Amino acid sequence: MLEIMAKREAATCAEGSLNDIDFSGKVVLCERGGGIGTIAKGKEVKRVGGAAMILMNDERSGFTLIAEVHVLPATHVSYEAGLRIKAYINSTATPIATILFKGTVMKNSLSPAVSSFSSRGPNLPSPGIMKPDIIGPGVNILAAWPFPLNNNTDSKSTFNIKSGTSMSCPHLSGIAALLKSSHPHWSPAAVKSAIMTSAEHNQF
Repeated sequence: MLEIMAKREAATCAEGSLNDIDFSGKVVLCERGGGIGTIAKGKEVKRVGGAAMILMNDERSGFTLIAEVHVLPATHVSYEAGLRIKAYINSTATPIATILFKGTVMKNSLSPAVSSFSSRGPNLPSPGIMKPDIIGPGVNILAAWPFPLNNNTDSKSTFNIKSGTSMSCPHLSGIAALLKSSHPHWSPAAVKSAIMTSAEHNQF
């Protein structure tokens, strides 16, 4: 049992778990999960001299990829891509990897998509009620940031990329405010109806 736990901790790059192998100058594949923050996984890889990290989603996280300020070169891949990478690693004695930045990728077939941590509906207590009514972009949103980035890189950046409800809420609030300014006599229900009946996925 202890050996299994140790292997699991190493797979998720838990603190202090990568001591048994020489990782100097290597690209390390870390699985998401284990109760360990993604930035902390990179710190563990850096601690043992790793050159870069590939962060692999767990099955629950699926295709949702989060842009984060890591402490070393890193890339985040989906669960499916991670399985293919693991299969490749196990297929050869000398696996190699390169992380290439290709800039912004347009017309991604996976965009837009509801993130793995968002409420997708329907309403579990009453499946006949379709919820949520309206969703907005909330993953990897670039916004002004008033605090130093806490990633041990001494960054002076005044912008940060964040994800969550606090990112999607301003998008929908702004749309509602624009509608209300154009139609000051509309009720909240009318504003909601207008958003629901006119939204198109390519706007996100």
